[in-house]
Amino acid sequence: MSARCAPVRLRGAPRAAAGRAGRRQRSLEHRALPPRAARARPVRRPPLPWHPSPRDRIRSAKPDSRSPPASSRSLAARPRPRSCAIPKTGVGVFAFLLLSARPILSGSLASNRPPLHRAGGVIALGVAGNAVHRRGREARRAQPRGEIGRRSAPVELRADLHLHTWERERFIAYDAQGLIDRAARSGFQVLSITNHDTVTFSARLQDYARERGILLIPGVEATIEGKHVLLYNIDVPLERIRTFTDLRRLRRPEWLVAAPHPFFPGSICLRDRLVQEIDLFDAIEFSHFYTRRIDFNRPAVRLAQEAGLPLLGTSDSHVIRQFGTTYSLIEGSPTVESVLGAIRKGQVRVESRPLTLRECAGIFREMIVADYRQRARSLGFRAVAVSERTPTIRGDSRV
Repeated sequence: MSARCAPVRLRGAPRAAAGRAGRRQRSLEHRALPPRAARARPVRRPPLPWHPSPRDRIRSAKPDSRSPPASSRSLAARPRPRSCAIPKTGVGVFAFLLLSARPILSGSLASNRPPLHRAGGVIALGVAGNAVHRRGREARRAQPRGEIGRRSAPVELRADLHLHTWERERFIAYDAQGLIDRAARSGFQVLSITNHDTVTFSARLQDYARERGILLIPGVEATIEGKHVLLYNIDVPLERIRTFTDLRRLRRPEWLVAAPHPFFPGSICLRDRLVQEIDLFDAIEFSHFYTRRIDFNRPAVRLAQEAGLPLLGTSDSHVIRQFGTTYSLIEGSPTVESVLGAIRKGQVRVESRPLTLRECAGIFREMIVADYRQRARSLGFRAVAVSERTPTIRGDSRV
């Protein structure tokens, strides 16, 4: 037989001897096996259910030295204890039945009373306990979730406290009621119409906003020494506030004073005057008009951090597309005192997004066109349509 031929090993044949001859014989037998892909794979059976032995139970009951002690675990990881609140009526019924079953619990089960009487007392006691447990469970379900073992989350009000309407700026295309309707559809709860040197606020307008779920705060964008200042909840005529000295003398604790767009270009912005009169202000505005590369809000953010003043996000809307781009979320209840007090305490955060260059150009275009139309109306001219001034071209013929 040639050495290349695979020998056939019969059942019961003696094993190869140890040493070099044995290793050669085993290698020849291994070559005779079929390829691995053709071998029959063993059938995998599902594992049998495992039942822990008493030793395993004792071992699992021991504390694991690798796990942290219970005192160092977070409170959130611990199971919350269930409330055991039982109504007063349930306590009374339970006490009455407990006193009624006193002979049963005091050893009269061993007396000569009929077993039916004893069984009836035990059943009555069980039914009463089940009823009390059911009443307590219903009371726990009826209790508000925020009051069971944890504090409810504070309510955040969506607010925009720098808005302009048609009542003062005639080039604006919407009035106060139209703006309130738009804000109600957008989910706002707090608004303040701050027209230039005019308080646009009345009881009728306040009721109109309240019917739509909006709190309207009286406000104005006053011009003080040629600079714009936002004043809220004031109760004195604006004619008495002409200088910052007047504002310092007449200011009251229930007022709120904010600096609008302080570092934007323009003579009406506060800029260095804000640093000089910083003690007069309760908040600094974070304006909506900025892009990713051009942002005049950055100096305002730095000054607010240095002075410890909150930032107030507003849209300063003059056209409707500005509304909703930047706003504030205020923690408090929908009242004037609560909202203004939350702003003073810093319980406010800004929600904003940078504008694109196309959006900025569109806002400028709408404001310029609206201002042009208003100037034309004030001069008594009527804007002429473009189609009336230029002929229409259809194909190669001029009509």
